[in-house]
Amino acid sequence: MIALRLMREDDRQSVASLELLPEQTAYVRPLAQILADLQAHHEPHVITWRHRVLGFFLIDTRCAAAYAFCRPGELGLLGYCIDARRQGEGHGRAAVNGLRSYLSTIYPTAPAVVLTVNCRNTAAIRSYLGGGFNDTGELYHGGRAGPQHIFRMPLRSES
Repeated sequence: MIALRLMREDDRQSVASLELLPEQTAYVRPLAQILADLQAHHEPHVITWRHRVLGFFLIDTRCAAAYAFCRPGELGLLGYCIDARRQGEGHGRAAVNGLRSYLSTIYPTAPAVVLTVNCRNTAAIRSYLGGGFNDTGELYHGGRAGPQHIFRMPLRSES
């Protein structure tokens, strides 16, 4: 069963050794570099299966301070990846499907989570849309690999 949790210090080597497919390196920086560049407002999380780390993502708790498309209090999802050796097995989709419940528990006051996904990354687009994200219809042009869709997923029911 897929589980999501905060990264622990003893997960660092496992995360750094996750592999990306060559075509994914345009969208996700090397994980060792992401770990080396962590900011105080970037909270690392791991995706596990059978207690083994097979994926990773960051939550940016100050997304609205950095990006105009983020609303106050929203979280940013960054660097989401599944180890290349475990792709195609449904783990990525299962993890995306569990994000709403997981993030709303860890960040109970956050109204939503926002991400950008490259317009050419069709597999990720399908996964995010299938997991509860909505396409805002806007594009972000500040990425290093071309235009990106802006996706948002509410974490709480609107009252």
